[in-house]
Parts: sequence; structure tokens; C-alpha cells
Amino acid sequence: MMIVVDIMACTSLKRRKKFKFFVRFGPLILCLLATFFIMAEPTRHVLSDNGVWLLCWEGAIPRINQTWNDMCVSSSLEYQCNVPCCVTMESYEQEYPDNNPPEGTRNITSTGENALNLTDPAWQDHFYYDYCFNPQTNETIDYLNSTTGNPNCNKDEDSVDYKYFGDVGAPDWIAIQKLECKCDACVFEETMQFLSPVGWIFTVTLTYSGFILLAVGALWNANIVAKLKKLSAKCRELKEARAKLDESAEGNRSAKASVAGSEATEVSEVAFDFGAPQEEECED
Repeated sequence: MMIVVDIMACTSLKRRKKFKFFVRFGPLILCLLATFFIMAEPTRHVLSDNGVWLLCWEGAIPRINQTWNDMCVSSSLEYQCNVPCCVTMESYEQEYPDNNPPEGTRNITSTGENALNLTDPAWQDHFYYDYCFNPQTNETIDYLNSTTGNPNCNKDEDSVDYKYFGDVGAPDWIAIQKLECKCDACVFEETMQFLSPVGWIFTVTLTYSGFILLAVGALWNANIVAKLKKLSAKCRELKEARAKLDESAEGNRSAKASVAGSEATEVSEVAFDFGAPQEEECED
């Protein structure tokens, strides 16, 4: 869509030759800037999804058992995380066998262990994951069936009996929750109050500035001010013509009323003779 807008701005340059440089090229410049600003946020997403601009996750910009750190500011994350990235010691030792993560990216105890209390109320039970457990066999399976998308067992609050779904045949399975150390979320709610510096720049500033520039550039390119002036002048002409018609109609009505009044006066002054004898003509 932005390409179409830019092409239209380019094609309008021919009819704007009579203007000076800024007035002639101004709409095109604004539309090109709007394209850059509006496309900045989708580009950030693409670079992030393809690993070109790294997230503040595990890897080159980690947050090991942290919600946020100074290195996260330069990452491509749109939100300033308030959910910690839980990393097990096993995963940590595999990722950093020399125990040399970037400085300030690991939350540790005084003994050097990863420090994160998964049951902390601040995490809103995020690290509790649902599973189905068979007390007879001590087997645990995923709560959701990967084939049907339906639960493999019932929770107490379920209004549907899910034992009829899936390939587990769930009468013997019960729903349980297990604490697990995972790094699978950034924020509890994706709202503006949790935007990171990158989010404020790309999602808010550039995007909405781009829409404003696009509106101004498109309206300028369409000479909307001149057209509004012509429309206003046309409206004044129509109002003046209407006023003249009203005055003419009022004049006609007044003339007709005057003529009618004169005729009525003349009629009232005329003596009518119906052939009746006058008084002096009557004999005794």
C-alpha cells in the first residue's frame, strides 16, 4: 500500500512543475518518510523473528533467571519483561560451560547457584504448568492433546467431560500442576505500560508519526487546501444566488400584493347599476 502511495506522489510531480522545490517535492518527501516510519515496526518484527536483531532471551543477550537487565535495552524486545526467564543449571552449564555469561545477565545466589523462587506470588503462578497424571501407573502426559487440541483429562472446574476426547481414554487420569523452570514469556499482559525503549520508539513514536506524515503528505499532494477554498467560494456563490432568488421572489410577492390591493380598491369605488328605479323616478 505504501508503495502505491509513493508512486502516486511521484506521478503528481509533473503537474506540480510550476511550484518551487519545497512545494513541489514536499508531498513526496513526507510520503517517503511516512513509508520509512510505518514500516519500521514490521521490519523490527522480521529481524527479530529471523534472529538478525536478537531478543533478550537465552543466547547472546540472556536474562538468566532475570526479568530484565541493561543488555535487554538494545535487544529487539517490544516489552520490558516482568516475567523472569528461568534457566536450569543443566541448561546453563550447556550454554556456558566456562561459566562466563555476559556481565549482569545472571541472577545468582551467594553460592553461585541460579537464584529464582518459582513460587513467588509476583510470578502469578506462571511456572505452574498443567499435566495429566495417572496415579495407577505414575505416568504423566501433556494436558492438551497434540492431535485434537482438547484436554486429555478433566480439571475440577471443567464443565465438559474430556475423557471422551483424544487417544488416552482418560478415566484414570487426573489433572495436576507441576512447577517447571522455563523461559517462555516476557510479560503477563502486552499493554503500553510495559513497553520497552524499543517499543516506545518503534511501536508508538515511529508508527504514529508515520501515519501523521502520510495524512499530511497525501492531503498536500491532493491540493486539499486549494480545493477546500474553491468549495468554500462555490458555497458562497450558491448562497448569494439563493439570496438573490429569495429577494426576487419577495419582490414579486410584494408587487402582486400591491396590484391586488389596487384592484380591490377600484372595485369598491365603482357604482353598480342593477336596473332598479331611482327614488325620484318612483310615482306616488
